[in-house]
Amino acid sequence: MRFRATVELGGKTATGVEVPQDVVEGLRSGKRPAVRVTINGYTYRSSVGSMGGRFMLGISAEVRTGAGVQAGDEVDIDVELDTEPREVSVPATSPSPWALTSRPAPSSTDSHTAIDDGSCSRSRTPRRRRPDSGALTRRSAPYETDAPEALSRGIGSRAKRGKTFIG
Repeated sequence: MRFRATVELGGKTATGVEVPQDVVEGLRSGKRPAVRVTINGYTYRSSVGSMGGRFMLGISAEVRTGAGVQAGDEVDIDVELDTEPREVSVPATSPSPWALTSRPAPSSTDSHTAIDDGSCSRSRTPRRRRPDSGALTRRSAPYETDAPEALSRGIGSRAKRGKTFIG
């Protein structure tokens, strides 16, 4: 199916064209069909997307260069349904992402084991017992005092209640 559209600029570098609704319906493959697009003799594979209630086809910088178009150009576009399977081949010589780090690769048996090699920015302070309750905490807990000098100076957030917490 052929239609004419203006290459639109969205943001700084994103470009695309609006696909008329009758073209999308004519492809008879839903609202997001996989398509082969030809602009000025340059063919590429893409999918029609829906954006803001409009059907759009993205045009990458590579496609713009290959087709010789830029934002603002009015172009004739040929669109046909792409029924070929979409497959991605992974090179056999691709290094494992774990080969790039000094950490061991995780295994299924130790998925909940933490590795502390010093790269974590959080402090690992030992837990201490609070002197008044026996509950565990990471920081030393404030303790309660009835010291008259603390009350007279208003030290602590609870000085108004007659007890002061000094931390």
